[in-house]
Amino acid sequence: MMENRIHLSKTAHKVIELAEPLIESLGYGCVHVEFRSGSAKKGGLLCVYIDREGGISVTDCAQISRQLDVVLDVEDVVGSAYTLEVSSPGVDRTLGRRVDFESHAGEQVRIRTVHPIGERRNWSGELAGVKDDCVLLTLDTGVTAELPLGEIQRANIKHSFEQRRA
Repeated sequence: MMENRIHLSKTAHKVIELAEPLIESLGYGCVHVEFRSGSAKKGGLLCVYIDREGGISVTDCAQISRQLDVVLDVEDVVGSAYTLEVSSPGVDRTLGRRVDFESHAGEQVRIRTVHPIGERRNWSGELAGVKDDCVLLTLDTGVTAELPLGEIQRANIKHSFEQRRA
């Protein structure tokens, strides 16, 4: 459901419409899709982030990639040369769906909005959940910002590798 996702480019939107049912039918979730256009020689990069309970393996990514490649080629969604990359959301996990924001409440995140909200586009703080169609972000000042889900261009968990002392 597109209304439960962050802002997407037209190409990413079309890809999700085709990819999500396929990915879900195989027991995975389609977390996010990004398309980065490239040069005429190299083509673009289409990144599809998948997840499921218990995590994602390289074999999972390969399986989805093979099946998705066929669907995307038949539908010619991108309309130019591109490289398909299927991946897990990773350590600095991409948050793309409402459910991702809900399930990662309490974690530190970085968010970039499509348009400035209160004169800023880059946000950082503790994810406080979702209310209506807004992501709640508690800033270092203690103020909670409400960022409309459809205005979020990119959101990632801020992962930190803390050193352990023996």
